[in-house]
Amino acid sequence: MSGATVYAQKSDAPMGKVPSAYTDKWGKFLIKVFASGIYTVAVVKEEDGYPLTDSPFHSVGPVDVPQVTVDEQKRIAEVVIKLGPKAARLVGRIVDANTNKPVENAQIILRRLNQNKQHWYTQATKEASQNKLSNYDLGEIA
Repeated sequence: MSGATVYAQKSDAPMGKVPSAYTDKWGKFLIKVFASGIYTVAVVKEEDGYPLTDSPFHSVGPVDVPQVTVDEQKRIAEVVIKLGPKAARLVGRIVDANTNKPVENAQIILRRLNQNKQHWYTQATKEASQNKLSNYDLGEIA
């Protein structure tokens, strides 16, 4: 799949800049990392509705994401990442009940019924009274 974004997150460094790359027309990618270690490799294709593959919120079961061990002297070849099913999209407007005018900076929280500790949130802005909730414009609260 072309145009997907692939991330390589170092297991012992969950914060900071995450190396990434885009896939080419054959679905191939190359991520350059500069430190040895174990990396989790995940992919997302927002515009086609595919959520980040290591997102427990969007999965219906255990999340199976590849992990690779990077050695400074070796190139890791043929890491295969499988996209899951497309995510649903919720589209709506946030308005004041009395005036029917858009509400600025309203927060929306989505919570899974069977796993209430996992939820996603977003915030409407002054410029956007129509809020589109999808797999890629939400922030995760762990």
